[in-house]
Amino acid sequence: MKQLLYLASKAKNSSFYLWLLNRVLWRAIPFNKTHKVLIEELSDTHVLIRLPYIKSNKNHVNGMHACALATLCEYACGIGLMMQLDPSLYRILLKDIQLTYHAQGKQDVFARFEMSPQFMNEEVTEPLLTKGQLFKTFSVEAFTRNQPNICTAQVTWQLKKWNK
Repeated sequence: MKQLLYLASKAKNSSFYLWLLNRVLWRAIPFNKTHKVLIEELSDTHVLIRLPYIKSNKNHVNGMHACALATLCEYACGIGLMMQLDPSLYRILLKDIQLTYHAQGKQDVFARFEMSPQFMNEEVTEPLLTKGQLFKTFSVEAFTRNQPNICTAQVTWQLKKWNK
């Protein structure tokens, strides 16, 4: 995990390391390789993920498949959290995901997850330090270049110390 965080820190400022990070994540999380989910932007406060409009992500009416959209939103939220939590101290486990679909995606779909350092400290880090574990729900919006709202995901994670 430390190697992934090292790659991620380099990927914030380098297109080569961003490309390399995506390839490594496809191997580390092989389920996502089929979807070709790509991190487009990575910073200390946000992550932007792209789900390409390809055959393996389409449903029977040529829109983005509901499960591919759920994967996109979970991935964006999970990567965003792991960039701000120390993985040697904490782990994240998906507890629940609920999606509300607003429109069909007929092109690449993006999900952006943002979290300010202040929010992270007050709502995640401090409760984890005092309680050792936490259930927290985050909202993730998915969109295309032409459609501002494809779906909204409510992703609930269990965040906990490794010894819990």
